[in-house]
Amino acid sequence: MFKDIQKFINPDGFSVIVHFSLSQFVSSSEVGYVTNAFSLENDLVFDYLKKDTYCNDEKIFQACSLVKLNKSLLSLSYTVLTNVEKRKVQLAHLLLLHSKVLVLDHFFDDFIYSEKEYFKCFFRNLIHKQHIAILLLEDDMNFICEIVKHFYLFIDKTHYKLITDFYDDEIYQYVDMPYTVELIKYFESCGYSIDHEITFNETLKAIYRGVA
Repeated sequence: MFKDIQKFINPDGFSVIVHFSLSQFVSSSEVGYVTNAFSLENDLVFDYLKKDTYCNDEKIFQACSLVKLNKSLLSLSYTVLTNVEKRKVQLAHLLLLHSKVLVLDHFFDDFIYSEKEYFKCFFRNLIHKQHIAILLLEDDMNFICEIVKHFYLFIDKTHYKLITDFYDDEIYQYVDMPYTVELIKYFESCGYSIDHEITFNETLKAIYRGVA
């Protein structure tokens, strides 16, 4: 997929790429991909998880538990699953393959809050305890503001730049502005001087300091 994926990897936390879509991907023990673009014909979920992993039933059940996948889905065809369930199945497969780098394409889309929090914690454990690199392809800036201090913005299919200033207007030519940045920009337009925070909680504190 990427000619040199290592240049995007942060060994100490999440790596995030914005405004990029996967077009080609082949998962392996080196790099594994989770994406809505992945499809299977009529494979049962259990057969897919068994394929190429050579794992026994117990390990498959354990992987399902780790990704919060109901075991009742194992007997179903992959094609009847929701997109959220499909992404969980793909993730379970990569865990069984022991992939060293996980590229997650809009993985958190449509997750409820509790699942988002669970997987953020789960992936951090993979990074720090299993030394697995996590690369997120995301466009939801509200979510990105809560998990990283910098990210890579793709201008087109081959050109990108490292973004450390979330208040750079160029970013929002490609993705929607997060609520926190929009809110602080609004107060600044009203004449207030507000610290440029990005997380929701820190933004509220900055507004209180600047307005009170």
